[in-house]
Amino acid sequence: MPELKAFETWYTQSPADFRFAVKAPRQVTHYKKFNAEAQLILADFYGTVTEGLRDKLGPVLFQLPPKAAYTEKLLERLLDSLDPTFQNVVEFRHPSWWDGPVQRLLAKHGIAFVGQSYPPPLELPDEVVANTSTVYYRFHGVPELYKSSYNPEFLARIAAEITAAENVREAYLFFNNGIGAVGVENARQMQRLLQAGH
Repeated sequence: MPELKAFETWYTQSPADFRFAVKAPRQVTHYKKFNAEAQLILADFYGTVTEGLRDKLGPVLFQLPPKAAYTEKLLERLLDSLDPTFQNVVEFRHPSWWDGPVQRLLAKHGIAFVGQSYPPPLELPDEVVANTSTVYYRFHGVPELYKSSYNPEFLARIAAEITAAENVREAYLFFNNGIGAVGVENARQMQRLLQAGH
């Protein structure tokens, strides 16, 4: 996790209207799995990003490991752990989480369900999930992780799903297919599609 000074530097060097999305430490999501010990780490993390990024702090991403299948106990620990005063978003990477009641329960707690495009062997739906007023979507690269460029048809479908979603106020879209800078061009394509859709 970056230290407070790094967050403060990012704050001062970024435009006034810039918003940061930050990713919670793996100690919380992967190793401690939202247990009691993770609460201390998470409280420190929340405090540091709040102090460093202030009004530029946007969503806080919690990415679970691919082997973390749905259990009622894990969902309960997750809900108990996340501070509702933050704009929390959760990226599940096991298909067992793609369930209407789970998405609605997260929404009840103000937690956005992260949509994503991810290559096999993970068999995950790639549709946009708009369970809160914030849409958060990650493009990881398909068929090659971190490397493949997305075709215009796929990007147009995702853009259409975002614009068709009711009650959405903002969208955070991340292109994690950065090898060869293909993600930069995909991001520009997506901007054009979304601007054309409004």
